[in-house]
Amino acid sequence: MQPEEDIVIIHQVLQGDQNAYRLIVDKHKYHVLNLIYRIVGNREEAEDLAQDVFVKVYQKLGSFKEQSKFSTWLYRIAYNEAVSTMRKRKVEWTEINEVNAIAHDEAFFDDYENTDELKAHYLPRALKELNADDQLLISLYYQQMLSVSDIEAVVGLSQSNIKIRLYRARKSLHSIISNYILNHQLQPNG
Repeated sequence: MQPEEDIVIIHQVLQGDQNAYRLIVDKHKYHVLNLIYRIVGNREEAEDLAQDVFVKVYQKLGSFKEQSKFSTWLYRIAYNEAVSTMRKRKVEWTEINEVNAIAHDEAFFDDYENTDELKAHYLPRALKELNADDQLLISLYYQQMLSVSDIEAVVGLSQSNIKIRLYRARKSLHSIISNYILNHQLQPNG
């Protein structure tokens, strides 16, 4: 479903076709759940919050101005709900544990011979060493494949700040992974 189709379905929902909303939910539920999970760190809580987000979005659908992509608007609501929940609990953000956050960025791995092994063994550990904010940016950009302008709308940072932080996060990951590989090669039988 293309973003324009989101708009068509939104208009159907606003005209009273409540069943059409399921198409929107089905299309975006994985990404919303994943975004919330990255912030709250608990699967069950993320599922509950995702349901709350979709109820809230349904109630506020009439206020969507179509000035940005629907997905950006939706992710912003999901992000705000998750951050609000974390503030209420006064808990630190949890770490991102998924390899897929930057696994498709092959240029990042050009310096390494066995890219598949690298992704499977070193990347998850390296991601854990980044701070939670950088983990979230890496996830939004590489896993959710949001543009920098979409990320700006979601997290409220300037585009230049996002680009700088993504650059620094990639550089940190490269350094961390290089150290892992060097340490592994220096160990006997490694």
